[in-house]
Amino acid sequence: MSHSSGLPAWYPFYTRREEDFFSILADILTRYPKENSTVYSDLNFMLLGKIIETKTSLSLKEAVEHYISKPLGLPTLFYTPLHTPKDRIAATEYGNQIEQGMCRERGLTFDEWRPVDQPIHGQVNDGNGFYYFDGVAGHAGLFANAEDVAELGQLYLNEGIWDGEQWIDRSIIQAAKQDYGGARGLGWQFAPMFPKGYGHTGFTGTSLWVSDHHQLITVLLTNRLHTEKPKAVNELRKDVHQEIMKAFYKKEAYK
Repeated sequence: MSHSSGLPAWYPFYTRREEDFFSILADILTRYPKENSTVYSDLNFMLLGKIIETKTSLSLKEAVEHYISKPLGLPTLFYTPLHTPKDRIAATEYGNQIEQGMCRERGLTFDEWRPVDQPIHGQVNDGNGFYYFDGVAGHAGLFANAEDVAELGQLYLNEGIWDGEQWIDRSIIQAAKQDYGGARGLGWQFAPMFPKGYGHTGFTGTSLWVSDHHQLITVLLTNRLHTEKPKAVNELRKDVHQEIMKAFYKKEAYK
């Protein structure tokens, strides 16, 4: 969860769809040199999803519903939003063109890409999440509105307390907020983008920032991929957090 496992940042499992996840992972470990520094890796959270399924004896989709969505009352937090109206879901990329390029760079082939003339809408954008994990993976695939994402941030802000009860042990919350190197906690990132706090970004243009110091939560849900030439939005994220800081704490707003 601190991205210090040494696993590579990314691998297109869907180019080997008939093979078992752990077989592919074992092959990756023998063929790719271990990273010696902190490297953000999708594979870490794919593996976390598998661990959750093993420990709970539930599918990952069922586990999220059983342990998070239903008990915390988060109705929009779920995988595969098949019954949600499309006008409630932001469209993203046109046909995984970015991943197509990444596969070409690695000399890997795949012939079942989603059409490039239609936006991905109501499906997980991530290629591994869609083509290999059927929409349910540890690293990608969850849908939620801004309010429900903010509620998850509030759980950390409250040191694991939810509706007056200690929902997550305080020691676990505190451990998640520690810097284990490379500006990474357990799932969280520490960076200038998240002033005096911690957060996480999403490839499609989403982010969550939590500041214990300022008792603030910011959720930014954009769909930066829904354009002919997707752009980086880190500066936008930083600007949004800065403006919020200015609004609440003018003397402490960072630059």
